[in-house]
Amino acid sequence: MTSPELPLKPWRWGLGIGAVLSALAIYDLVRVLDHIGISLFRSNWTLILLAMSLTLAALLGLFAAAWHPAGKKLIESLSRPRVHAPPGRVIGWLAFLAIIPAYTWITMASPARWQFITNPASGYYVAGWEKGEYIVIEAASGLRTIGSVGSSFPNPWLHLWLFAVLAVLAAWVVKTVSPSTPFLRGLMLAVLAQALIYKLALYIPEVNAFPFSLGWSEASRYYYASLFASGKLYGQEVALSMYHPTRYLLLSLPFLAGDFSLAFHRFWQVFLWVSLTGVSSFALARRLRLADRWVLLIFALWAFFFYLQGAVYYHLQVMVILVLAGFSADKPARTFVFVLLASLWAGISRVNWFPVPAMIAGLLYFLEKPVSGSNWLKYLAWPVTWFVSGIGFALLAQGAYIALSSNQDIRAFGSSFTSDLLWYRLLPSPSYPAGVIPSVLWVAVPGLLALFWLLHGQSRRVHPLRWLGIAGYILVLLAGGLVVSTKIGGGGDLHNMDAFLVVFLVFLAYAFFGQIRPESGSWQLRLPPWPVSALGLLVPLMFVIFRVQTIEPLDFETAANELAVIRRMAVNRAKRGEVLFITQRHLLTFGEVEIPLAPEYELLTLMEMSISNNEPYLEKFHADLESHRFKMIVADKQFPVIKDRSASFSEENNAWVRQVSIPLLCDYEPLATFDEINVQVFVPRQKRICPQPIESQPIE
Repeated sequence: MTSPELPLKPWRWGLGIGAVLSALAIYDLVRVLDHIGISLFRSNWTLILLAMSLTLAALLGLFAAAWHPAGKKLIESLSRPRVHAPPGRVIGWLAFLAIIPAYTWITMASPARWQFITNPASGYYVAGWEKGEYIVIEAASGLRTIGSVGSSFPNPWLHLWLFAVLAVLAAWVVKTVSPSTPFLRGLMLAVLAQALIYKLALYIPEVNAFPFSLGWSEASRYYYASLFASGKLYGQEVALSMYHPTRYLLLSLPFLAGDFSLAFHRFWQVFLWVSLTGVSSFALARRLRLADRWVLLIFALWAFFFYLQGAVYYHLQVMVILVLAGFSADKPARTFVFVLLASLWAGISRVNWFPVPAMIAGLLYFLEKPVSGSNWLKYLAWPVTWFVSGIGFALLAQGAYIALSSNQDIRAFGSSFTSDLLWYRLLPSPSYPAGVIPSVLWVAVPGLLALFWLLHGQSRRVHPLRWLGIAGYILVLLAGGLVVSTKIGGGGDLHNMDAFLVVFLVFLAYAFFGQIRPESGSWQLRLPPWPVSALGLLVPLMFVIFRVQTIEPLDFETAANELAVIRRMAVNRAKRGEVLFITQRHLLTFGEVEIPLAPEYELLTLMEMSISNNEPYLEKFHADLESHRFKMIVADKQFPVIKDRSASFSEENNAWVRQVSIPLLCDYEPLATFDEINVQVFVPRQKRICPQPIESQPIE
């Protein structure tokens, strides 16, 4: 029995793209090494460059062979490797398991990791790690500083080349030990598995016992989660959060279950991200009725990354899971129950999520339920019922939560409606250099191209009423996400496009796998051209593999010393009166500082009140400062600098400076500054002295 003839066209494309990528990667690496002053011929990098050059030469040779009859046998032998002996298969699978995490190790933990986060365009390079920060050196002068590398996309071709080489190698190993597995399937598994390992490794720096907040408000979320157990933790009942209650409810489960460390709570948040996003991905995959378990796995992994482009927050995924699991086109009453449950969750989440459960259910209804000659009003009865009832139950849930939360200022729950809208942030800006609209297009265009191909010639097989409903849901959530992204405090990523991403993914998945039920017959399944499919596969992964991150130790010794100083100062001052932790309040939550809690004016709430200009709240805050109510205040370092739009999040900064920094500095003075953790301790001034805000110079 002869093997089927090998199609050479995909090989030509693959080899050609591989050769171009190798050439660009060599250029990237040479540029980096020259930038940091490493000789190309007198270092360990000489062998690496030689290996990359040989790879380029081999790809060019195979590319030329693919066009000549004499080279066809060579390519056929490479495309159909075989290992017959069982020991060889075991070794092959072990090799596969070793290759998959290699990209993560090389770029995040190996001695070569600095070259992967050095960007010659910046004028600086990274030389190492010291006391919790990167050692950054100016290439021109050799000036050594300590700082952050940010999360830019340095050396994209070097990253892509390494990722692609390892993925192809892993796929070739799979083909060797399992000849019946199509090479393309092995390649997709390798690509997604590599990306998954890298994504999980990106969470590693977020799970540790470092006592201070890892970011501007990283630890604030644990304080708000603790409020569901405030009586046990603080000896007093504290009002619950006015923002994202369901997120904090999920994060509160360890507080309600027992006494766990800060490190465990950090792990719990990572677990929520991974588990709920994963369950939602598999719930969608199961609705597609995919018979092949490997196809189901590949799609679920890809959907996992598609969700994280936003990212779609894990407390929204609870609603998605409920609707995907409970929807039935033939049992609308059952769907009604699940929509109401999800709507109750939405009601205590975010106001722009109120209609989302009903809209997801309506989308599934239009995809799975033909009109089949039904009366239009009768056909639309259930989607309308779900929508109206869902919003009604969301409003009831919100009202109940407001009543139970013990918050006195009900107006604060509607701060989203009084905040400024900054329309310029839809386009590239310092707050989000990629821009919201360009990023949405980058995410959606591959899917739109695929949909054009999938729906072409078949759209008339679905009733126009159904298309109108599908398009209406998607466009309304797209427009809503764009508007919410312009709210001050937003526009820094795509997380406000979350509901749009969910419904767009559901529609795309149904079309791609032929699960749209036409008015009669069956949907014709046809795959888009391979460049469209490849682009659709890779775009969600770009948000992961281009993220700059290395795994480095934090400076626990310095942190412990600074914590001891703050603890001693807080305990001493608490003997005289109240001590306010605007930031780092979790130190009280986890017993690192044992003093009575002053529950007002936490960082996140104070920022939200500032950017929404909640005058009653701010007037009370200013009055408490002027009366020296607090004998000590712990806050971030205060810089009374007014910035223009050439700076990132300038409007938020300016609102904070006017409403918090200047009033605080008028009545309080710094007693101690901890530069390593960006914290200042303030005590009342003897005499009120108000600083004048400083106008910053535009950033060129």
